[in-house]
Amino acid sequence: MKFWRFNVESASAIETSVASRTIVLPSRLHPEAKNNPEEVVARKFRVGDGILLAELLGSEGVVHAIGVVRNLANEHQGVVIDWVRLSTRLKPNPQGGLAQWQKEACFKFAEDPARRYNLAGLFSQHFRVNA
Repeated sequence: MKFWRFNVESASAIETSVASRTIVLPSRLHPEAKNNPEEVVARKFRVGDGILLAELLGSEGVVHAIGVVRNLANEHQGVVIDWVRLSTRLKPNPQGGLAQWQKEACFKFAEDPARRYNLAGLFSQHFRVNA
C-alpha cells in the first residue's frame, strides 16, 4: 500500500471530495513542485492506495480526511475513493519532509515517514485494507 498526501485548499474541497467519493485536486502549485496532482491521479494511483487530505499549519501537517482508492479513473468515471473524516496531526521532519509539505501539492510518503507516522495502522483502523 502506498500513501499519498494531497494538499487541502479549503473546507469545501474536503466536503466535496468526501461526499462525491472522488478528490478535489489542489490548484495552487509551488514553482519548484515536482509532482502534478492530475498526473499522480492518472498515472500513479493504484487500487488500495491510501490518500491523506492534509494541510501544513506552521510546522505540523493537519490531516482532515483519509481515503482508499477503490477504482481508477477511466473513460466512464473518475477515480473512486472511500473517505473517512478525522483530525490528526503529523510532524514532518525539518531536515527533509517539511520542505516536501511546503513545496508539493501532492506527494507519496517514503517508507520511513509512513512507518514513523504508522499510516498502515491508521488506515487499518478505518478501512479493510491490505497494508
